[in-house]
Amino acid sequence: MSLNSPQLLSNQPMSTPSHQTPLDHLRVPATHAWQLRQWLIDQGHAESAWLKLAQLDRSVLGDGLGHLTVAQCQRLLQAARQLSQDPALGYRLGLSTPLTAHGPLALGLLSSRDGMQALSLLMQFVEQQNPTVTLSLEMQSPGLLRLVLTDRMPETPIRPVQLQWVMLAMCLGGLEVLGRTQSAQWSGCTLHWPWPEPAWHAAWATQLPDSHFDASSLACTVPLAWLESTRSGHAPATVAWARQHLQNQTPPSSVVGRSTPGLLTTQVRQALHDALQQGENLSLEAVAHKLHRSATSLKRHLQAEHTRFSALQAQVQSEQAKALLAQGGPGIGDIAMRLGFENTANFTRAFKRWTGLPPSEWLQQQPVSDSTPHPRPAPAVRSADAAPSGSTPH
Repeated sequence: MSLNSPQLLSNQPMSTPSHQTPLDHLRVPATHAWQLRQWLIDQGHAESAWLKLAQLDRSVLGDGLGHLTVAQCQRLLQAARQLSQDPALGYRLGLSTPLTAHGPLALGLLSSRDGMQALSLLMQFVEQQNPTVTLSLEMQSPGLLRLVLTDRMPETPIRPVQLQWVMLAMCLGGLEVLGRTQSAQWSGCTLHWPWPEPAWHAAWATQLPDSHFDASSLACTVPLAWLESTRSGHAPATVAWARQHLQNQTPPSSVVGRSTPGLLTTQVRQALHDALQQGENLSLEAVAHKLHRSATSLKRHLQAEHTRFSALQAQVQSEQAKALLAQGGPGIGDIAMRLGFENTANFTRAFKRWTGLPPSEWLQQQPVSDSTPHPRPAPAVRSADAAPSGSTPH
């Protein structure tokens, strides 16, 4: 259904769902609903008409500091869309959402040491406060970072409006945190929308970053250098307070158990992958140099993201080892050398720590692509168990 569908633009009251959906049990902060209310009033629409169309009582709004169910938020947004008859409502709301609307989060973002710390705080906020959205990071071509937004919202006409609002509000708030000027704020930033280009997008193009439609995912790509510059006014105590406040304010019915890797964790993993591909040193010092940090700083900031360099190094080596073994081409000795081990004995010991099995046994337990019943042969090199002892990994 398109954003301009008659059903979406109708001013008739919305029908009440015949059954309760999972969204009825998930709660999010009422901040955006309160902002939506104020925007409608500024446009000359009565609060009572909005709530009547949404079939909700005034009590659900409270003072704007509580929580609403996701289902209630969607009904309020759909009612606003119907009242305003504005097909670009998502753009309009996203570009008008002030950073201060996020309260303690805004203080934490503005007090962050750099864009990396601010992004880490934002990801904590999303993970704890919005159960319908997940943020993840991907390293693109050198110097570019891709922030991907994945949602659990049902496929309804209001979903694109909601996602436009969330994505643009995040981008605009991020640019404010980074101190980008109004004239150059979008330069270097690219948005990727997972739907066809709306007919009305052209009228907004000059106010938005470069936009690509029919993308595989909803994402924003920005230069990594934006996030690495140290900000003035860094206040560690305020950042710590904001983190604690977010933790204390997490709705009890939000989805739990999600874990999103921090920005530096993602960078380190990518640097390790690149080093393996290029046959470079995998040491802490080498990776820290690539990321323009000291080894001590890298260790400290990884600890703040609840991980260690050695753990990330082992993860990347394990992933690459399994992939190379599964290819069936290089032998164990070659794989050990590619992964930075001095000999096959050290590689085998590490592989057994990762999987509980030596490489040859692990490989035999993997499914084969054809129907041949015999086990997969081990790589055609001497067994790692016969390698000389006493060597140490790089």
